[in-house]
Amino acid sequence: MKKLYIIGNGFDLYHGLPSSYYSFRDYVKIHDPELFDRIEMYLYPTSNSPEANLDLWKNFEESLGNLDDDKLRDFARNYLVEYGDDDWSEDYNFTYQRSLSEITDSLNIQLRDLLRSWIQDVDKVLPNKNRIPLDKDAKYLSFNYTHTLENLYELSKDILHIHGLVSDENSQLTLGHSQEPKPRRTEEDIKNSMSAESYEEYKEERAGDDPRIYEGEDIIGEYWENSYKNTSKIISENQFFFDDLKDIEEIHVIGLSFSPIDLDYLHEVCRQTPNAKWYVSFHTLKEKEEFREVLINILGVKENNIQLFHL
Repeated sequence: MKKLYIIGNGFDLYHGLPSSYYSFRDYVKIHDPELFDRIEMYLYPTSNSPEANLDLWKNFEESLGNLDDDKLRDFARNYLVEYGDDDWSEDYNFTYQRSLSEITDSLNIQLRDLLRSWIQDVDKVLPNKNRIPLDKDAKYLSFNYTHTLENLYELSKDILHIHGLVSDENSQLTLGHSQEPKPRRTEEDIKNSMSAESYEEYKEERAGDDPRIYEGEDIIGEYWENSYKNTSKIISENQFFFDDLKDIEEIHVIGLSFSPIDLDYLHEVCRQTPNAKWYVSFHTLKEKEEFREVLINILGVKENNIQLFHL
């Protein structure tokens, strides 16, 4: 019986690793309080519940797609000095853009650096020995950055860490939202999309505009691009793994949250394994019903091919 195991963060949590985004919240607050404040100021949660800030971290990747760019622009305008101001200096040509970059870079570059540092610490925690029976001859699709499969279960082959592995310093750990950014158009793109007459009119309309504002919009656009999880590209880069799933008869899902952000991967698994049996873990009764709903109505798995079990 050929098997595929799909491993989510609940697998590490089951083994006692402090790998929840709530733990990451505490880590960021201690190690980079300024970044912590920026996250809670400029990213808004996915709900309006009384525990909204906790929801921000619970659904952290989704929250990365909730940048309050209006609030960000309002802050940056404090550094947008009018041309001809009595205190004008050449540096004021860049202060607006710099204030935007400082924040967006921290929400991208600093955040990812801190994520790696945190996962390195998490990966050092000795997992408990409450092992789950796993088939060493199976294939593994892991959404985790850690080495729990390798260190505790001594697995070494047919494992794809789809979002990266913390020990691989040459690759970036994948973290991001699912909102595909709009393509940013260069001046050349705009010119080529118009007739010569229309382009001249366009330039006249923009003649009195502040170029610093347009440069600031490019900076915000870069945030959306850099924080986007391009699942189609990731699948394409790992197509060899997915193409090798055609003979899989059983799919065992352990500790996966079925986040909307990651459903593209599961769609690809389903495409390759239309008749496989699914054995899916859940932690709460609410999860049990939600997972069943996703499997049947979104992924198209036949109900009689699904078994759910408590973990």
